Order: sequence, then C-alpha cells, then structure tokens
Amino acid sequence: MFENSKEQRSEGRNVCDVDFVCHVISSCERWFGRALDVSDNGIGLTIQRKFECGTKLVISITNGPTLIAEVMRNAHTDDGYYWIHGCKILSMAKTIGRKIHELESKIQKVIDRQDKSGVALACASITRDELKKLLLISRIGRAR
Repeated sequence: MFENSKEQRSEGRNVCDVDFVCHVISSCERWFGRALDVSDNGIGLTIQRKFECGTKLVISITNGPTLIAEVMRNAHTDDGYYWIHGCKILSMAKTIGRKIHELESKIQKVIDRQDKSGVALACASITRDELKKLLLISRIGRAR
C-alpha cells in the first residue's frame, strides 16, 4: 500500500468496507471516502483528496462513531484517482477503555450471581484483547 515503508501498526488489522465523511478539524469542507481497515489504534482510509501527514481529521463513520484521527502516512493509489491514508486514532482509546470497563463489570456481576447460562460462560471466556477488538469492530462497522 505505502511505497518503501514498513508496517506501522503493532496490532492486527481488521478489514472493513464502510463509508465515511470527514473534514479537517479547522475546516468545514467535507470529503467522502471508504474505510479500508481498522485496528485498535489506527484506520486506513481511501479518499479523492490528499491530506498531509500531521493533519487531524474528524471522521464520521456511516452508522458508526465519530473519530478524531491524525494522518501518519499517505500514498496515491495505482489508478491515480484516490489517496490512501494511514491514520492514528486519537479519540477512541478512552471510549474503548470505558466501554471495556463497563462490560467487564457487567460480566463480573453475572459471574458473581453464578449464572450458568451459555451467554455468561461465553462472555467470561473472552479475553480483554478479544473484547477490545470486538468493541472496536462493532462500533466502526461490519468486518468481513
């Protein structure tokens, strides 16, 4: 995707294919595009405009959350019509952490009640990292 560059994300990517609209924090001009992939800390975007590295974007995912992300890398697509941007998610970490804490608390309450239902047992077996990825994917859109 990016010429002469190594992988920057420390965690795996989840392929997604969702629409978004974005704008630079200091501007109201909107741009439409598609999210290509997402990880715990990053998102890959394709759009018909180049944003310079360091640009902070407000990204509103269709039927999903609004993110604030910083462009870390960019590259022209082979067809020359689009730009691919590798962005670092700035606003999701606290939101995800708060949601994970809420879910962990709910799961612990179910376990404390010694609820033997399949759902409680399944939830209790999910690791923190798996839960974090599930939350991120469900908030950003459908993964394939």
